[in-house]
Amino acid sequence: MEPAPRNPYAVPSSALEVAKPKVGSSVAILLGAAIGNGIAYTVLSVSALVFLWALVAQGVPIQELYSRAYQFSSYLIFAHIVGLVCLLPGGYWTAHLSRKGHFLNAFLAGLLVSVFSLIENLVPYNLPIPFWSRVASAAIPIPAFLLGAFWWRRARHSSL
Repeated sequence: MEPAPRNPYAVPSSALEVAKPKVGSSVAILLGAAIGNGIAYTVLSVSALVFLWALVAQGVPIQELYSRAYQFSSYLIFAHIVGLVCLLPGGYWTAHLSRKGHFLNAFLAGLLVSVFSLIENLVPYNLPIPFWSRVASAAIPIPAFLLGAFWWRRARHSSL
């Protein structure tokens, strides 16, 4: 006797197991840092482009654009807040991809991004960036990535 053909539209008879994409700590740290830094770089580059063109439209000479742009503390504060928000997905994905040590890995990914931010200050020319903004650029990634990991934990626990 031949078995009855299975209805392809029927509800599955067994529970599906959700595959959890867990990777090693170093891969999770690198991917999380790349995600957070990539989003922040893209969004902040576009906002800086818009801001610089607004300055040009106001008659600021092109040779003075950067020095004038960095004089606007309100723009720098805006950029740091937007940067913090843009780094949150990096912490979220670092925690999500980690097998264990979710918060430690998010901290290390934030530290990696902070180190990159510090390295940017080693350029052989002087940018007119205020000291407080340089410190903020190096300090913000760590709490942003940890907040992203808390976001992941909250989302994971609310879905259970």
